Amino acid sequence: MKKCRINNEIKSPKVRLIDQEGEQVGVVDIRVAQSKAKEVGLDLVEVSPQADPPVCKILDYNRLRYQKKKELTKNKSKKKEVKEIKLRPVTDKNDVMIKTKKIIDFLQKGHRVKVSIFYRRKREVVHQDLSANVLDHIIAATEEFGKVETPPKLEGRNTMMILVPKKAS
Repeated sequence: MKKCRINNEIKSPKVRLIDQEGEQVGVVDIRVAQSKAKEVGLDLVEVSPQADPPVCKILDYNRLRYQKKKELTKNKSKKKEVKEIKLRPVTDKNDVMIKTKKIIDFLQKGHRVKVSIFYRRKREVVHQDLSANVLDHIIAATEEFGKVETPPKLEGRNTMMILVPKKAS
């Protein structure tokens, strides 16, 4: 977060002043602006240093810092994480239904979901038709909540696909 100059740190002889209500006072001497800020018990903050003359506002600097920090953390938390659901090719139908409900829950919350079917033994890899059936069932069940971003593909001893939530319209 870029630090703003406040009170005595402002070096410009004249500033464009905006008071605590947001009303523009006009171009005034820096000492007049500082005294007006001191009268109301707030800080004089340089909000636009590149302007000619610089724009300064009378406000509570600590509150401004808090709001900027809060906004910064809010923007960082917007990125939703990828949730992973692991299955086996021989997973029972009821277990697949429970996992599908969990996938739908994740999609409704806005998360991306990685669905993996892992094979414990090499002979299970031969029966990819079983895992294709499971993934097709999951795709059909989650169709109204999400769409396939990465179609099912075999990577080593796993078949995986990624589902993303549909945009709210």
